[in-house]
Amino acid sequence: MQLPAIRNGFFNAHMSKGFIVQPHWHTNVTEMVFVISGKLITSLFDPFTQKLMTYHLKPGQVSILPKGWFG
Repeated sequence: MQLPAIRNGFFNAHMSKGFIVQPHWHTNVTEMVFVISGKLITSLFDPFTQKLMTYHLKPGQVSILPKGWFG
């Protein structure tokens, strides 16, 4: 079986308490955040509803920031 290409941005990051990733967007990939340990807050701006969505994540949870969305 062959899987289709997945156009996601993956990176490995160890973030200390209080660490903040500056708001940004990706024009060419969807970004996926997977929490291994600790807690994380992710926010993204929905360009269709013009609303900010915020998620509090725990280990094992995932947040998807779609390509072109500001998060």
